[in-house]
Amino acid sequence: GIGTMALAEAYGLSKDERLRAPAQAAVDFIVRAQQSANGSWRYVPGQHFGDMSVFGWQVMALKSALLAGLSVPESTLKKANRWIYTVAGGPNGGLYGYSNKQYQQPAMVAEGMYARQLLSPEKNPARAAESVAYLFDALKKLPDKDFEAYFIYYMTLAMYLHQGEPWDAWNDKLKSELISTQHSEGDEKGTWPI
Repeated sequence: GIGTMALAEAYGLSKDERLRAPAQAAVDFIVRAQQSANGSWRYVPGQHFGDMSVFGWQVMALKSALLAGLSVPESTLKKANRWIYTVAGGPNGGLYGYSNKQYQQPAMVAEGMYARQLLSPEKNPARAAESVAYLFDALKKLPDKDFEAYFIYYMTLAMYLHQGEPWDAWNDKLKSELISTQHSEGDEKGTWPI
């Protein structure tokens, strides 16, 4: 998914025809790797039980491919949109689990929120509000060591697409966190702790 996203975006930005065929081949692989019955992805093509961590990367790659003008079957996106409902918990369906409705990892909720934003053009304010409330509540409870890159990445993407007060609050928090945790001296100057 990540490699496909990179190829699709490189092609989309450059329109270098040498990249078109490899990017389309990568997209075609994602399409073939989707679990045909439930619309998910996992670590092995066609594996029955999908998981959110793999799913999100595939959805992002397919969205990048569409934006680049590559071919993505509508049926692939429809199946993906159906699968996300199988891992959407909470009263409004805004809390996403790793492979079922049991939401326990803030990173998976953020990734599910973002994937849903990419897959579903329709707005569902109650579902989005449920995701946002959970993520900000979880953020208050996260120990510093759990303020990790995977969560930061998907939280940023989801809040940016959501916009409004949640984006402003997250953007302020993230800037503060990144500035305060960056190494300021020695060989690691300018980097962040793992």
